[in-house]
Amino acid sequence: MLEISITQYLIFCLEIIIILATVIDFVNGVFILKYISSWCNYFSLYYISVELMTWPFIMLIILIPLSYSVIKNSKKSLLIFSYIIIFISALFLYSLFHHNSVYTNLKAASFYCFYTDYFQSVNNTNSHYNLDTINKIQKANHCCGCLDPNEYYQINGDDKLPITCCIDNVENCSLLYTETYYTTGCCTKLHLKYTFNISIINFQIIFLFLFMVQIFNIYLRYF
Repeated sequence: MLEISITQYLIFCLEIIIILATVIDFVNGVFILKYISSWCNYFSLYYISVELMTWPFIMLIILIPLSYSVIKNSKKSLLIFSYIIIFISALFLYSLFHHNSVYTNLKAASFYCFYTDYFQSVNNTNSHYNLDTINKIQKANHCCGCLDPNEYYQINGDDKLPITCCIDNVENCSLLYTETYYTTGCCTKLHLKYTFNISIINFQIIFLFLFMVQIFNIYLRYF
């Protein structure tokens, strides 16, 4: 009968938690890629989503055989995969700092997308797709404008707002009556959605740290 020590059990439990966190991170990357592809072609946003999917995929490839080594109590395999996981963790930490620096520019990227699409729609009477997409974003997120609704006054020169800026059951809204429209900008709403992924990444860092401590204990015990 296969005996599993407490240390092995703790490592295996931590691996399960890390695997779940990486799966969540991967799904978030897929969601962001799918979400932004419908309305924005800004390269930085694609880069973020691809990177969110890449690191969890690499971690899963390493963690699965490492879990098997822990269960089988294979000292040689455990040592090899321990070195690999430490190396990958170092790269992952570097990626985390890169994520944080990129996320600080996320609002600016959203701002760029929103205005590029809107001005293309205004200046090109034969193209209504971009404007329709903006209206779809505003309706789905209960927001108006990029940073605030006053941007429509700067573009159109009047107080009237699109119907998608109006709150429920209001057919016409104006900047003169704040109770008739959504006051939060869409870029702000989108920024809050994307920053949720930072929390997931921070959880992964905590679990990775605990996991590396357990690997160090195994190393001292067996090697």
